[in-house]
Amino acid sequence: MGDKLFVIITLAILVFSGNGCYPDWYSECDKNEDCCTLNCFREVASWDVGVCYPIDGDTDDNSTVGSDTNSTCLALWASNCINDSQCCSKYCWRGDPDWTYGVCEIIPCDSTVCSLPNCSCSDKYVPGNLTMSEIPQMVFLTFDDANSEQSDILYKKIFTSERKNPNGARITGTFYVSHESNFYTYTNEYYDQGHEIALHSITHKDNYSYWENLDEDGWFREVGVQREMMSRFANIPAEEIIGFRTPFLQGSGDSMYQFLYKGALTLNF
Repeated sequence: MGDKLFVIITLAILVFSGNGCYPDWYSECDKNEDCCTLNCFREVASWDVGVCYPIDGDTDDNSTVGSDTNSTCLALWASNCINDSQCCSKYCWRGDPDWTYGVCEIIPCDSTVCSLPNCSCSDKYVPGNLTMSEIPQMVFLTFDDANSEQSDILYKKIFTSERKNPNGARITGTFYVSHESNFYTYTNEYYDQGHEIALHSITHKDNYSYWENLDEDGWFREVGVQREMMSRFANIPAEEIIGFRTPFLQGSGDSMYQFLYKGALTLNF
């Protein structure tokens, strides 16, 4: 198995070009060939992952959306390229010891092809030639960590009765509350005022690697249990506590998402 994997990687190194794929070193694709991608394959039974094929081979327009529809990318599983991204492969290595994946450059968006309502190029201009006064502005106010006497002074300055939404309602925020040193009286007060109360862990440990390596059970102990504590100590219905932000925005991959899915929580970065 190890020898077979080595052969596949070697093939990819020989054929990958700088056309949207730029490792520290590369060889140009032959004429009329294009980079193939991990995310741009036809659904055919072939393990030729990352190998470039000439345009006179079988083609599938749906396999190269936004790229060269004359190129052919083969693999056992498939998904379309996204928007105008170039094809790149997981075998387009940068050449470092960690075997880091190659990076895909984005083809400049062509506004003559990409237009509303089905497509829109990312730019600084207001869509539809609308004026700034015609565009509603959405602002999210979120705050992390424990509620305290000091933070309450700031919150009272921000959330005054004079500051209202266009519909006349008072502005509100989301408080991602950690348990350690939290004043639950303030948390309950903010909830009663219409703010959203969300979770931010029990311990909020300063060790980044702790959060990076936390397993599913660990997330339950830090966040699942905190929901029960928040509901009891701040007198908030548990079903209304659905938001979560991990400390330092440091997640641990699948184990965190599996916990969030099972706990019906929403992750907010």
